[in-house]
Amino acid sequence: PFGYPASARSFLAFAGLARFHIMYAALLSSPATWREQIRLPHSTVLQMRIAFALAAVTLIPGIPLAAVIFRQLRDAVGWIAAAGAIGILWSVLTTFGLALLHIPLTVFSVGSMSALPALIVSLRRPLRRHARETVRGLSLEPGSVFVAAVTVVILSVPFLTVQQGLPTGDIQKAIHWGSRILTTGRLPHYSEALSWNRDPADFATPGLHALTAGVMALSGETARGPAWFALLAAVLLAGLAASLASLLRFQRLQFLPTLAFVFAVSQPRFLRYITVPGYHYQNLIGEIILLLAFTAILFLLTPVQKPRTRAGPWVILVGSVAALPFVHQFTAF
Repeated sequence: PFGYPASARSFLAFAGLARFHIMYAALLSSPATWREQIRLPHSTVLQMRIAFALAAVTLIPGIPLAAVIFRQLRDAVGWIAAAGAIGILWSVLTTFGLALLHIPLTVFSVGSMSALPALIVSLRRPLRRHARETVRGLSLEPGSVFVAAVTVVILSVPFLTVQQGLPTGDIQKAIHWGSRILTTGRLPHYSEALSWNRDPADFATPGLHALTAGVMALSGETARGPAWFALLAAVLLAGLAASLASLLRFQRLQFLPTLAFVFAVSQPRFLRYITVPGYHYQNLIGEIILLLAFTAILFLLTPVQKPRTRAGPWVILVGSVAALPFVHQFTAF
């Protein structure tokens, strides 16, 4: 309606959805009263809250940051995946910081930190202008969206049927330690693992557990919230392949980002990420941050970039290197 291309209208539509989620988060303080007023079934309210949690830890903080930092990405699917990955990095750093400062992880505290990048970008005129230019320059191919959506839906059938949307594997340990963070309001003491005849170093990934606690606090679900987050994270990890492919800029291979996404999703080792979300939860989040750092390195190596545009990729690279030891055990070793 404002003369924007389709990609900009999609961004405005998501902004409206994000605004609804923020309004919804404000209503969570008195759930019984407003639920009785609008008479929504409990399952619908739970689904809305899980959707709010997924957006709050990925796209709500990631889109404004990606619009300012990753301005050279033109493929919309790859750009959204990069935005979601940046949102996960932001959520790891903020939830870890809140727990480190003994600030309880609640809907208000985690939601406020998620909305902070959008607030900063909206208040700074140069950042707002750069964000608009980035969104207007995105190329959204309906075929790419269709192929990506159909691929994810088909591969997630085992998660929805066999697992019934419940977590399994390594994510159960993260849920346990995340529950401790929510109960105590601080980072867990991993010495408790000695009572299980386990080395505390086997569990010492406080950034990962703080992120999981943030998802649990926002979704109000200790099981399905983290499980759906693991599924979304797997999709974003495959989308980063499209982001890297779009940076190659092959003029005669416009389908390369979509092909990279399909190849990444269908890779035998990757299939467990999306068919059994949470099975290798620690590796999943670690690989997202690792590939995000690699994407930032590619941006820094691009010779056509202006010097003033290098600050953003440097921030992503430093943040990724700082966060990786706290979310991935082998990186810490």
